[in-house]
Amino acid sequence: MQKGEIQKIAEDLDAVKKLMILSLVQKGFKQGELASALNLDEAILSKMFPKGLLKKAKGLKADE
Repeated sequence: MQKGEIQKIAEDLDAVKKLMILSLVQKGFKQGELASALNLDEAILSKMFPKGLLKKAKGLKADE
């Protein structure tokens, strides 16, 4: 496997992780709970997303 292929896979996995976090926030999980489960500091988790995106996801219902 080439270095470029590995980088692309890593980027894809990171995108999937972010989508899953947004989905869990939308379902009512708290940012601190998710950070703890991922063994991350809550500030690091917050910096993974553009400002306000986690709050926006929190305000949406699953069917919106």
